[in-house]
Amino acid sequence: MRDRLDSYASSAQYSTHPFWSDRARGQVLATLLDRSWHTAIVLEACRRALARVHRSLFPMNEQPEGLFELLKRFRQGKAIKKFVREQLIGGANVALGWVRSHYPNFDFLKIAAGPPLVPGGGPVPMQEHYQATREDALVIVHKVLKEEKNWVEPKEEPAE
Repeated sequence: MRDRLDSYASSAQYSTHPFWSDRARGQVLATLLDRSWHTAIVLEACRRALARVHRSLFPMNEQPEGLFELLKRFRQGKAIKKFVREQLIGGANVALGWVRSHYPNFDFLKIAAGPPLVPGGGPVPMQEHYQATREDALVIVHKVLKEEKNWVEPKEEPAE
C-alpha cells in the first residue's frame, strides 16, 4: 500500500488532492478504496449465487435484475412458501399419477382422507412408510426427470 500511496502522491492526477499529500489521510483513503473494491467483488459473487438459486427455484418466472431486486424477492416469505407448496403438490401429483397408471380404478378418496387409524385412535405414524418408499421415490423422480425433457421446453439460461 505504501508504494501505491507514493505513486498517488507523485502522480499529476492525484498530487493536488489533499488526501494524497497527507500520508495518514492517504492511507485511510487507500484502505477504504481497497476494502470497497473487495466488497464489490463479494457482492457480485452473492448476486450471482442468488440469481442461480432464484433461477433454479423459479425457472418460469421473470428473473430479477441486480442484487437489490433479488434480495427483495427472497425477503418475500410467501413466494418461497408458495414454491414449496407447489413442489409438494407436484410431487404428490406425480406419485398419484403413477399409481393411477397402474391401478386406474384405485380409490384416491381413501388416500386423500389421510393415513389409517391405529387401534385406539390416531393416525398411523408415517415416518416408517416414508423411509420404506424413499428409494422407490428416487427411482420415480429420476424417470420423471427423463420424461420431463420430452414435454417441457427448456428456458434459456441468462448470460452471467
